[in-house]
Amino acid sequence: MPDMLVKLYELPEPYEAERALAARGVYIKRALAPDRSEIVRFAYTRIEETQFADEVSVALAQTPARCYIAEREGRLIGFSCFETTAPDFFGPIAVEPPERGRGVGRALLLRALATMREMGYGYAIIGWAGEDVAAFYERCVGATRIPGSEPGIYARLVRRGG
Repeated sequence: MPDMLVKLYELPEPYEAERALAARGVYIKRALAPDRSEIVRFAYTRIEETQFADEVSVALAQTPARCYIAEREGRLIGFSCFETTAPDFFGPIAVEPPERGRGVGRALLLRALATMREMGYGYAIIGWAGEDVAAFYERCVGATRIPGSEPGIYARLVRRGG
C-alpha cells in the first residue's frame, strides 16, 4: 500500500461539510484526553483495523490531542488522527460501518488536514493508503500516490500473527 501526498494549501474548507453534518445531528470536535478510553475501545471493537487503537492512543497522549471525533446523540461514530506514526502524517481515520457514505469521513479528514495546515505544513502524507480508501482520498482532497513509497516507514512494523 503506497503513501499519498496532499497539498494542504489547496484544501476545501472544512466548515461547510461540518455544518451539513450538524444539521443532521452529527458533530465534529477535537477529542479530549478524558475520552481516551472510549475512543480506544471504539477503535478496538467497532473498526476492523485494530492497530488503529495504538495510533489513537498516541494522538490522545499529545496536547492538544491530534484526534478529532464525530458524535451523533453523544455516541462516538468515527475519528481521524494525525501525527501519530510520524510528523506530517495523517491517519488513521475510521467511521463505523453503518455511518459510512454520509460525509462523516470527509468532514473528519478535512478538519484534521486543516489543522495540519494551520500548524504550518504545506503538504501532508497519508500513510499506507490501501486501494479501498485511496479513491476516497483522491476524491475528497486531491491526494496523489507517492511512487516507490511502499512499505515506507511501515517496513519496521512488527508482523502481527505472521
